[in-house]
Amino acid sequence: MKRVLSIIVLLIISSAVSLLAGISSIKTESFKVQAGFGEISEVYITEIPAQSSSFLEGMPFNIEDTIVRFSNGGRGRTIAHFSVISNTNCKIAVKADNLEWKSSPEGNTPGPSDYQSLSYILNFDYNVAYTNANGEVEYSQNDTGFTVRSGVAGEGATLYTGVIPTNTYLSIMDGTISFMFDSITSSRIHDESDLVPVGIYTGNVVITLEDLT
Repeated sequence: MKRVLSIIVLLIISSAVSLLAGISSIKTESFKVQAGFGEISEVYITEIPAQSSSFLEGMPFNIEDTIVRFSNGGRGRTIAHFSVISNTNCKIAVKADNLEWKSSPEGNTPGPSDYQSLSYILNFDYNVAYTNANGEVEYSQNDTGFTVRSGVAGEGATLYTGVIPTNTYLSIMDGTISFMFDSITSSRIHDESDLVPVGIYTGNVVITLEDLT
């Protein structure tokens, strides 16, 4: 009896090895689950590290890169993802500060006349989803993105412009935020480089969900 069991075990192991030998590669996929409960309005921002995408997207980046140069109809460089979930309509409000020169490779700090801040454009692209009265997920055809400019107050857009069904959530999953300099700053960087000192430039972007008034 023990001998028979040993033979069976060996056959199973042999079959498993032969199956593994036929697999040249194993592919793994992942996905996110988004859900809500009660009254909630939340926005989540995920910055993209440039190293994770071979420096083709994300931050930091070279301000002389052609992909962040102003282009009519262009979207710029993808720098972050964002998601929203809300049981009520709201405004996606964005306050984007101009990029300011912080330091040079030599460690010098800027003086008030050494530079001019860099203004830019952020493009938000996304799909707004909701559940209709039949329990089916639909996507708004009108609410697919907006553009904001740095240094301008009151920037943003209404999350949803249609009639919201009852007992539903409005949501955005993994929308993209893309960066592009405006035409004035692009000209300054590429044509008047003496006004753009070498160094590190930083600026804050704050995204808030606000009640509609």
